[in-house]
Amino acid sequence: LYYGLKGTNTLERIEELRRKGVLSREGAGRLKEVFLSILKLRAETHLFYRTEREILYHPRAEEGEGERLLVISPEIGQLLLEIYRTLIPLHEGARAFLAGDPKGLARSS
Repeated sequence: LYYGLKGTNTLERIEELRRKGVLSREGAGRLKEVFLSILKLRAETHLFYRTEREILYHPRAEEGEGERLLVISPEIGQLLLEIYRTLIPLHEGARAFLAGDPKGLARSS
């Protein structure tokens, strides 16, 4: 609402924020990559559990449970780190913005 976005989906809204100068080109691109990665992980969990269950487990899951649990592989673990490396600064920027710093989001991108 604040920026008067017209987009009807997340990727369109990210692009609108880039065009308005709220997000840098690099920041918007990275945010799109992260969003698509999250969607991919979500689809993988749905396919694994054959329902809309979205839970990943640490590799130290209980013995015998591994066949029923989607365990975080090294590749998924690395992907999760990259996702958080993007989302945590964005969260911090949004928090600064909401606290009254209009440049908070620009610094996080």
